Amino acid sequence: PFVIEGSGQLLHVDVAKPKREANKTFAESRKADRVAGKSSKRNLELLVEGLIPPESAVAKTMDPMDVKERWMSYQQRKRELAKNASKFVSDSRLSVKNIPRTWDEDRIKRCILDVVGLKGKSKPIRQVKLLRWNARIDPLTGKGASKQHAYVQFNDHEDALECLRKLNNNPDALGFKGKHKKGMLAPAPFVEFAIENGVLLQARSRRNAMQADKSHKSDRKRRRQGTS
Repeated sequence: PFVIEGSGQLLHVDVAKPKREANKTFAESRKADRVAGKSSKRNLELLVEGLIPPESAVAKTMDPMDVKERWMSYQQRKRELAKNASKFVSDSRLSVKNIPRTWDEDRIKRCILDVVGLKGKSKPIRQVKLLRWNARIDPLTGKGASKQHAYVQFNDHEDALECLRKLNNNPDALGFKGKHKKGMLAPAPFVEFAIENGVLLQARSRRNAMQADKSHKSDRKRRRQGTS
């Protein structure tokens, strides 16, 4: 660490660790927790929540391509977690796929509140982030076209879990009943607990803290100048 002086302020700077070293440090902290008898924070048991094995009875009632996509996603996520100890399964953030193309963040949120029965609860959802294409513009909204994939951040694990169990593979939740008029199987929401990177989250938290501290100092400086 070192200090830079400028504009009458001191700025404390830490040199960022290389990615490999940061991952190693995070993995070592996880190992230390296990040795100390502390419970793992990787939530690996949530990886199988909502999983539909290809040989299951439920899978036989679904579109084969849908079943294949879900199983491949599970296998890929399992490899990802095994390869990188800094990654973990979030217990309150969901990945939701197969969203109707015309839906925006507000419509997704209203659907979840309705299906899960959270309308009377005070702010159970912290954020809905709909993924959009940069190069493809929706002519109706002027925004990037929907990728039909969103991340939903809940405030409580219990609400996230209930949402997954009620929304996953439930085409009726999206307003479809049985089959489309063309005879194809109705699209069913594909819901999983999202995977997070602990190293990136820690770095983001530090940046947010530094920004908040900087904003606080600026406010105090303005107040002092206003009273002088």
